[in-house]
This record gives sequence, C-alpha cells and structure tokens, in this order.
Amino acid sequence: MKRPDDNRAPKGRGELRDQPQTTGTDEPWWTPAGNTRTAMLDADGHPLLLGATREDLVAALQKRTPGFTPEWTGTGPDDTGDALLRLFGLMAEAVAGRVDRLPDKLLVELLRIAGVTPLPASPAQAVLCLTATAAAEGGVQVPAGFQAGAPGEDGSEVVLETADDMWVSPAELAYLAVGRPATGELPGPVDEIRPGAGASADGFPPFGERAEPGSALWLGFTAPVAPEGGLSLAFVAAPRPGGPAAAARGTVAPPGAPPPGLRWSVLDGGVVRAADVVVDRTSGLAATGTVQLRLPAGWRTGRPPGGPQLPEAHWLRVRLATGSYAEVPRLVAVLPHAVLADAVRTVREEVLSPAPADPSDPDAGAGVRLRVASPPVVPGSLTIAVADDPAAPLFPLDDARGGPASVWREVPDLALAGPADRVFALDAASGVLTFGDGVHGLALPPGVGQVKALAYRTGGGRRGAVAPKTATVLRTAVPGVASVTNPLAGSGGTDAERFEATVRRGAAELRTAGRAVTPTDHALLALRAPGARVARAHAVPGHHPDHPGARLPGIVGVYVVPPDENPDTAGAPLPSDGDLAAVADHLTRVLAPTGITVVTAPPRYVRVDARIVLALVTGADRAAAVRRAEDGLRRFLHPLDGGPAGDGRPFGAPLAHTALLRRLLADDAVAAVPRLALTVDGLPAPPCADVPLPPHALVRVGRVTASVDGERGR
Repeated sequence: MKRPDDNRAPKGRGELRDQPQTTGTDEPWWTPAGNTRTAMLDADGHPLLLGATREDLVAALQKRTPGFTPEWTGTGPDDTGDALLRLFGLMAEAVAGRVDRLPDKLLVELLRIAGVTPLPASPAQAVLCLTATAAAEGGVQVPAGFQAGAPGEDGSEVVLETADDMWVSPAELAYLAVGRPATGELPGPVDEIRPGAGASADGFPPFGERAEPGSALWLGFTAPVAPEGGLSLAFVAAPRPGGPAAAARGTVAPPGAPPPGLRWSVLDGGVVRAADVVVDRTSGLAATGTVQLRLPAGWRTGRPPGGPQLPEAHWLRVRLATGSYAEVPRLVAVLPHAVLADAVRTVREEVLSPAPADPSDPDAGAGVRLRVASPPVVPGSLTIAVADDPAAPLFPLDDARGGPASVWREVPDLALAGPADRVFALDAASGVLTFGDGVHGLALPPGVGQVKALAYRTGGGRRGAVAPKTATVLRTAVPGVASVTNPLAGSGGTDAERFEATVRRGAAELRTAGRAVTPTDHALLALRAPGARVARAHAVPGHHPDHPGARLPGIVGVYVVPPDENPDTAGAPLPSDGDLAAVADHLTRVLAPTGITVVTAPPRYVRVDARIVLALVTGADRAAAVRRAEDGLRRFLHPLDGGPAGDGRPFGAPLAHTALLRRLLADDAVAAVPRLALTVDGLPAPPCADVPLPPHALVRVGRVTASVDGERGR
C-alpha cells in the first residue's frame, strides 16, 4: 500500500507504482517489520496500490543477499544468480498486480451475487428505403430479417436488419396535399399541394397550422403501390426546439386533451375505403418513425375534391379523427417504401459449444456452461432447444433423425429455479449460458450437440448509428429489390456499461431492492432501461413536465439526460423519442408500483453566458490562463461533468457566485477575479450574487469569454 508520506498523485486503479516504496527501516516493505504503517485509502475510499515493480523487487532482494547467501559474490548481467533475481522480479510483478486488483474483483463479484451486472449494449436503429426494379409491377413483399450493410468507423461492416415485413414497388410518391376539416368520412377540400418528397427545412404541418379534427394529409402515388398488398412509409418529423415531447405510461391519465386518433383510407375512384394499420411507430405523425399499412384490393385512381385542381393519382389519406395535439406536428419529409432496421444480425440453428471454466464465476459450479459463437447477445433474443433423447442429435431440429426437443427459457438467476425447471442463465456480453445442476434448475442430459440456439440476435453499441446514405450493401437478395439506402443517420444504441459506472450505479441500486418506490429509485432505475441512452435522470413526485405548476397525485415526472455524444448541442444533450419511451416503459411495466404513471421528458435548459476578467500573477502565461479559465468554467457548468464532484450539477441548483469564483481561483496563475458577469437566458444577472434557476432546470453553457486586467504579485 502507498505510505502516508508519499505525496505522489496515485495512478489509475489496477496500475503499479514506478518507484520503490520506502519504509524507514532496513527491511523490505512486504515484511512485517518493514510494513510499520497501516494501509491508507484515497479520497474515494479505495486502497492505494503497492509500488511493486520488478525493479523494486530486484533491488530489495539484492539488499537481502548478504545476510542469506554471503558466499554469493558474483554480480553483473551475465551472472546466474542475478538472472534468477530478474526472473523472480518479472514473475512476482504480475502477482503483485493481481493482488492490487483484488478489491475491484471482490467488489464486482459481490455486486453480481446481489444481482447487479453491467448493462449490456443495445442496438441502434436506422430507416431503410428500398427501391424496386421496373419489373416488380405488382410490388414485392420483403420479409422481416432483410439485411443491409454499411461501413463502420473501425472499418468493419455494420449490419442493419429489419424487424417488420414490408412492401416495395416501383410506385413513386408524387404529391403531398393538406386538406381542410370535413364532415364524417367524406373528403374535405384541399388547400395546399406539395411535391411528393419535398418540404422546407422547417417542415410543414400535415394537418394544417391548427390541426383541427377532420383535417387530413393526402399522399398521391403515380402507380398502384401493391395490389392486395401493403405500403411502408417513413415520416421525418421536424426537430422540436426543446427536445422530444414527453412520454407518459401508466394508469393515471395526464392532464390535457385526449391523444390524437388517426384514420387511414384510400380514395378508390370516388369512394373512401379504409386501410388497416399494421404498425405505427410515429406517435400519430408527431415523431420520426415508420407506418405499415394493409391496403384494400382494387385501389383505383381518383381526384380529391375542392381547392386547387389535383392530378389523378392513387391517393392515400390520413385523417385526424379524434383528439388533438399538444403541439402541432411538423414533417420534414415523407419517404415511401421505408422500414425500420436495427443494427443487429440474427443467427439461426447454431449448436452450442462448451465454454471454458471460469473459477471466479459464482455460477461456475452450478452446471454445464455453453456459449454461442457470436457474442454479444441482445438480451431477450435467445431461444434454446434441448434434445430430450441424448442418443438423438438435435440437428436439424425438425429432422426425423432428431429426437423430441423442448424449449428452455432464460432466467436472471438460477438460485431461484427448482430442480425440474428447464431454465438457463445468460451472460449477454460473453454469450455464455449456465444450466442448472439438478437442484437449482434441471441438469442437461449427457451428450454432445444436444443444445441448439434456434435463434438469437447479436450486435449493439453506438457503432450502429451509421452515417446517412451509407447502408447501400444488399446483404439479403430479394427478387425485385434493386437497391437500398438510409436517407437519415442512425440513432440510439448504447455501448456496454463501463466498470466505473456499474460500481457507482450498483452500490446505490442495492438500496432499491429492484422496485421504483421513491423518486430516487425512479431516477436510479431509469439508468437500467433497455435500449435507452441515459447518463443522468431526475425524478419528481406529483410532477408533469408539461404542467410544472400543478401537483398531480399518481404521476412521477422523470427528466432524462443522455450522454453528450453530439458536440453541436453545446453542452445540452437531449434524449430521443425512443429514449423517453424506453425509460417510461421500463419503469411502468417492470419496476413501478401499480397505479403510477411515469412521464419522461427532456430536461429544461437555461442558457448561461459568462464574461470573466482575470488578474494574473507576475510572469503568468496570459493566453494559457485565459484558455484554462474558459474551459474550466464550461466544464464546471456542464450538465453531465460539472459540479464540484464532476458528476453533474444538481437539477435546479442555483449558481453560487462563490463556487464559480473558487473554481477560477484554483488556477495558480490567477491572483484575483475582478469581474464575473453572468447572463441567464439573455437577462443580466445581479453582480456578486447567487443566481436562482427554475425548478428542475440544468445549465446550457453559452458563450464564455475571459480577458486579463493586469498582473499582480503574490
């Protein structure tokens, strides 16, 4: 351990010191006589590490040789005894390094026993647009599992796989038109017409500027989309200035008007016929997503009534039938023949192979351990079949030679399983499956090749958020499909949780007992939401983000802050619609008590600009001091890395004038701060006073400028 009188800054945990440790005695530091001082801890409570480099070990042994082997007088690099010392130092250095990492190892194992494991990677998503060949007149059905490829940042290929069936045809979207409200199912007059894929950068309102019930959006196609088939569309919503709209899940109805209800139909000649919605991932055209429709057979051309003269085409209509929008939606583009794809790859019909034993694994002795060939595994995607007859190999499953098989299910912990339960535990990161031992979980029958993965999905991470127009490789050949691309950049996706984050979250999560009861529980367990990018969360009971002044029983508001992965946000990271929906679903379906509604929303940011005047000590580098002051204040105010502890400033905490001054004066080159002027949302703050922020708000750092007033001696 590091001695108390060693003032050197500690290296990262798990690293070794470069210099030997002195003990104040003639004995080596690892002996009882030499280790006269007790172990010390750093500021975080972690033990300080030993200085056990090979040079330390060799030097200490050379000091002891006169007392133990006085007959050994040879020295030099060609001496046999010296070579043995160097060999011992080389081998003991690795042992000392492992000993120093024992506290981390023990902490990880204790968290695993308590049920806290690192969060696995989650896949990103992208919208794929397919183009049909001219020969595919009637349209082509593309089944789920269609794959496209895109180059990754590391040079490897990123695979995008569709989750839904879709239809693609040579038909083009030629016209977009906005219709006024109508009575009943009859079409209303059309007020505006636009090119099919065209829209301004600010977007256009699909149901008009007022979005009244009965308003409609018309889409005109040049040819039958897919007779007796379907239609796949992607709607690109204009970015919302303050981030996506709040997502509510639960039994308590949030205040406000009922949500919008849309009705889809086609104009078959002069008759309106209903179209069935298979999938709608757009929240009623309020967010970017896809819509899958099933169209009626025999769709004829027509012309919507009223307004400007519209050409004859195959017209599709979506009408706002009921409810209303809290904020009028705006669309940037409408893309035909589009489908949502995940950055994953499905592996099917794979016989599992034995996994090497890991003595440090607490489940190592539970039973048989097998592994998949392509980790990591997307959680919840693995389906396992086990042959009940060990003499009949399970390959293929439906072959007459294969014996009867049963499907086993995944559980988080084998300790809760009974002796007859057909279950297994999965480590998603390594792809290792652990089966029961006959006491906790049914033991696998003896034999080789009796366990098969019927299907699982592999992939995940931020690398799946590919750049726009890069997914152009057809990995799946479908007759009638000519090309594929992604008009928009991929979004979402999280990397596997780092060790430091698991330790910080896990120690606190043990207090929640897996249930979101208090506001702190909601904020902490929001970090575990599958598929959501969450770096921080803040929960407020009885609070709806869209109604900040009202106290609403049965509702918990959760503000979600994602990782700051986009430098263009200027320190104001905003979650996506998918992030908010994933957190709300996770808390209400799994963790929150019955009867609670969780409303997730992006944080409210307050822009803060700063003007700093510094007085420097004599001889200080002015340019470097100014740069450090500006960068330091930006970091101190950052919503994720700011604050005294570097883990983000508290939500709604006032800007303390003394804390900002203390941060600037921490630089040895700064003698004084004659002026520190703040501007909050464009309004100057009182000088030399704390600045209050709105409740539950965070700081978005704007312009920070520093200058030098003069030099002062110290």
